[in-house]
Amino acid sequence: MGQNGIANIIARAARGKLLAENEKQAEGGRILKRRILGLCGLQSIKTLDEMARILYDTGIASSVKEGREITPLLMGERVSYACGKEIVFEEVNDGNSNTKYRITAYNYE
Repeated sequence: MGQNGIANIIARAARGKLLAENEKQAEGGRILKRRILGLCGLQSIKTLDEMARILYDTGIASSVKEGREITPLLMGERVSYACGKEIVFEEVNDGNSNTKYRITAYNYE
């Protein structure tokens, strides 16, 4: 999808906030990171349904169905949520050949 397309999708979480356009993606990333990993979490593995619900709850997706469609688009992407900080989305398989999604926070400071 490309970084600009992902940035626009993630920025939906900051809808309604009085921010400059370039700040909305970081705010959306922060909201998404907090919802997936909590305040201090560094990594989490979610199912497709869990990711879809999170995307819906944060306002990134307009429905859980849309969240299921967006989730695969995030895989392999890096989303900045603060200076020197980003979350990375990866697709993983558990031992039963089920696809899950690993979200990892990185701090480059």
